[in-house]
Amino acid sequence: MKRLVSLLALSSLLVAAVAFAADDHAGHKHGSAKPATTGSWTGEIVDATCYMDHEGKGEKHSSCAMKCVANGTPMMLLMDDGNAVLLTQPHEDTDGYAKAKDMAGKKVTITGKLTSRAGVKAIVVSGCALAAAK
Repeated sequence: MKRLVSLLALSSLLVAAVAFAADDHAGHKHGSAKPATTGSWTGEIVDATCYMDHEGKGEKHSSCAMKCVANGTPMMLLMDDGNAVLLTQPHEDTDGYAKAKDMAGKKVTITGKLTSRAGVKAIVVSGCALAAAK
């Protein structure tokens, strides 16, 4: 009988722990992320598929980037320092992200929030404009 009571108590604790973890997931509390930095970054918008597969970038790749992005390929910003970051759409105002999609293959300045999670860096795009000529 004592074993049965102990087993039931242990089972109750396990159910409570699983329920707590499920609540944590529903609130989007996924591990730790570095604090976001708001700012602007300049570089070329590339489509992730071509850039990662065969380093598709530059003027000669511009029309392909536009097609790939229009078909749903994720975008990245290939920054002037050689690093590339994922571009993501915010939940609220999506105008800046939509504008970025129309500028795939071009040199732009992206404004938004730079964040990092699990080794992946991304900018949640709030705005996009053609970069000023140097």
